[in-house]
Amino acid sequence: MRRNQIKLLCQTALFTALVFVMTAYLHIPVGRGYVHMGDGLIFLAACLLPRPYAVGVGACGAFLADSLTGFLSWAPASVLIKTLTVLCFTHKGKTLLNLRNLCALLPAAVLCV
Repeated sequence: MRRNQIKLLCQTALFTALVFVMTAYLHIPVGRGYVHMGDGLIFLAACLLPRPYAVGVGACGAFLADSLTGFLSWAPASVLIKTLTVLCFTHKGKTLLNLRNLCALLPAAVLCV
């Protein structure tokens, strides 16, 4: 493996673990669901990592959070939703805050809700 691939895999694993923790354990119950910071980390990963790695972060982080906290029936839907959410963003801009990423916040928020 090349050095860059190892670096990307490590970043992907770190983001996945952070998404899991922020979704599963650091959340605020609201009605029948909850609000969490895991989606924000998925958005950040989608802006920083190449698309295949960012999709892995979103899908694996959401799957782990749902399946390991007793919501296994929600896991397939979460994987699909988080994958679609990642596709709204890009990491190819010169800066993290570019027009596409700013405009992507609206459809990403709608998908996550």
